[in-house]
Amino acid sequence: MDYGSDEGFRLLSFNPVPGSGSVVTPSGTTLVSPVSWNGNVPDSAASSITDSNGNVVDIASNGSVTDTVGGNVLTMAGSGTPSSPYTLTYLASSGQINTSVKYAAYNVRTNFGCAGVGEWQQNGVNLVSEIDLPNGTKYIFNYEPTPDYSGYVTGRLASVTLPTGTGISYGYYGDNDGISCADGTTTGFERTNQDGNTWYSHSGSTSGTNSTTIQNQVGSSTYTMYGDFLNQEQDYAPDGTLLRTLLNCETQPTGTPPTCSPRGPETGQYHYVLWPTGALAESYEVFATTPDTYGNQIPNPYLPTEVDEYDYGSNTPGALLRKTLTT
Repeated sequence: MDYGSDEGFRLLSFNPVPGSGSVVTPSGTTLVSPVSWNGNVPDSAASSITDSNGNVVDIASNGSVTDTVGGNVLTMAGSGTPSSPYTLTYLASSGQINTSVKYAAYNVRTNFGCAGVGEWQQNGVNLVSEIDLPNGTKYIFNYEPTPDYSGYVTGRLASVTLPTGTGISYGYYGDNDGISCADGTTTGFERTNQDGNTWYSHSGSTSGTNSTTIQNQVGSSTYTMYGDFLNQEQDYAPDGTLLRTLLNCETQPTGTPPTCSPRGPETGQYHYVLWPTGALAESYEVFATTPDTYGNQIPNPYLPTEVDEYDYGSNTPGALLRKTLTT
């Protein structure tokens, strides 16, 4: 069953028996992968990557990889349990190299406390506990304890010990154990390593306007998104002084300081750089259109046909410096 072309792909096809799908990229590479059918992925379904010259890399259902001349690039053994860890083996110039992925059984339970949303609980869940590398070093993983439930974890990482022996810890803060009840996104997150702390805070919805702030020892940046479109970025010094504002706009911004509609690009997109002094520079891009899944022509932000660049001005852009046309 062929589904025709989609943006960025030439062909998308699906075969429910034995359960595989394929995608042909613009470069001619064919990607074949198992497809879930009524919630189940066929055990016998394999994956493959075939380039435009006919070279094939096959990936078996057990994870083993074979190259185009039939050589075993990677073999995988084990079942991903505490008693049967995954072992990945590949051949190097020095001989066979093994990497082991070990598991530990955890009792997992959430306690986010979102009204109208049930909590999830399951005992004996196998989570990755350690990855042993060929040189004798390892990664060690620990998980966040579930608030108010001794002996349970949420399934989110609490810390990772790196092969160097240094560690990275992760903390979640804010209401509902640091998640948004509207869409499940993380609202408060802290990452600590040997270089210090980095804080991430997020608000809003993934389908509408949302804001994410990243802060560390050298300052902070706040990103305002509309869905997956970056509308505004503001960069601050450690003392909170605003250093610059970057705007991506569907229409020309208005006001002082300028703001614009938080929407993605349509026929074109404006880019602005605003400094605290009021100096403002602008560029404008016009996009070519490509068909979406339904055959509608939509602007493709990766295919600009015109780029206009303007000099700095005082709260408004200066004179046009350069116009670039692509046909």
